[in-house]
Amino acid sequence: MAPGQYRLFITLQVRSPGNPGYHFSLLLSPKIERKSERRSIRFHATNNITKTHRPDENGYVRWRYEKSAVDPHASQHLVTKILVAKLSSAKKSVTYWMERIDQVLERVPVVQRQDASRFNCNIWVR
Repeated sequence: MAPGQYRLFITLQVRSPGNPGYHFSLLLSPKIERKSERRSIRFHATNNITKTHRPDENGYVRWRYEKSAVDPHASQHLVTKILVAKLSSAKKSVTYWMERIDQVLERVPVVQRQDASRFNCNIWVR
């Protein structure tokens, strides 16, 4: 991604069927977004099941921090984006901002509790 202006958003996505409420995450995007390009980076806490993250013997899936390239226009679950910060610098790339944000977010605790009401993605974003 070319240097330029970037925006940091809080995003809300509709959860999968059977899971009420919204999923919260942070999204780093260029000021000018182009469709069909994975030019945005999503940062979030998740406990979704994947090939490498399976439920334990009690059915509990551990929370973890993730970041990944995404195309926000391709998401059918995105409800809204709330602007948090404008990151402007002609000499800074998305990699620069991603690394700085990642350094901070890696330090945010991802609490492991059997009682899911005590920790979720909303609490992590706050």
